Amino acid sequence: MSAPAESTKAPSDGAGHLHRTIGFWGLMFVSLGSIIGSGWLLGALGAAQTAGPASLISWVLAAAMLAVLALIYAELGGAYPVAGGTARFPYFAFGTLAGFTAGWSAWLQAVTIAPIEVEASIQYLSNTDWAKEHLVMLNDNGTLNATGLAFNPEGDLFVTSRAEGNVYRIDEVGESTLYAEGMGVATGAAFDAEGNLFVGDRSGTIFKINPDRQIFVHATLEPSPAAYHLAVNATGTLFVTGPTLSSYDAIWAIEPNGETRAWYRGLGRPQGLALDREGNIYLAACLHGQRGLVRVTPQGEATLALSGNNIVGVAFSPLGTVIVATNEAVYEVDLGVEGLVLF
Repeated sequence: MSAPAESTKAPSDGAGHLHRTIGFWGLMFVSLGSIIGSGWLLGALGAAQTAGPASLISWVLAAAMLAVLALIYAELGGAYPVAGGTARFPYFAFGTLAGFTAGWSAWLQAVTIAPIEVEASIQYLSNTDWAKEHLVMLNDNGTLNATGLAFNPEGDLFVTSRAEGNVYRIDEVGESTLYAEGMGVATGAAFDAEGNLFVGDRSGTIFKINPDRQIFVHATLEPSPAAYHLAVNATGTLFVTGPTLSSYDAIWAIEPNGETRAWYRGLGRPQGLALDREGNIYLAACLHGQRGLVRVTPQGEATLALSGNNIVGVAFSPLGTVIVATNEAVYEVDLGVEGLVLF
């Protein structure tokens, strides 16, 4: 194989022409930059987890298909030496619409691959001793951007990661194992008394993962730009809040059969969700222009139980107190209320 010419002069006016000033090594590194992406970082991991040793067969097949594709582009490049071949070749063969679609598709993959490669690089670098010592990229248990927390009936901790769309189980020594994946932008999580795990994808889906780790779409809601917050009552009804840009948000009630209804409406930016023994719902929200901890009774009567501008989360402790989280701190408040115990 002979190296391409280092330089070919364009016409003197230079109008409408590209100067061919790229050489062999330039082409080599441009090609490598196009070939090496996040696939070698995430693809091998995903294939190995799914197929085990048989994943090697998929890599052989993929290599053969990519070699054929590379030869095709080499032939087309020689036959039609024009710039923008990704869009121009479909245009030559199938017309304007095909060229337009191919060109925009190439642009979209170019701008979306960067965050994927960053995430993959973070995962790999986090396993090096130098990164663990000098950079805090992942949590100590290996999760990235942990969002929702929930305990199952056996006392195991489960964590959702909105960055990856995964759910992890954290053992007693702090090590994480993948429990479920493909949860979209996974945010809130909650268990029912039967051990079913509900996970809220803030783009509009509530997933149900049964104890056998089978995944179902339990319900669909209006998307939230922030996160879903989940809690389950004694009868198995799942309550969900998801703050939107409206000042008239709802608490949604989802029955075990998936039937969904707006249980209470009229809250501003509802966040956090917890139930007491009487079935009252506590959440951080704005009620009638006042921000704080709101209590909503089973009859649908809402009152402000605690004032506070920066309250974002709530939970009940085993000591009969309420744990309130703000943007800066976590507080323990004695309201004389005990939380609901499901298991």
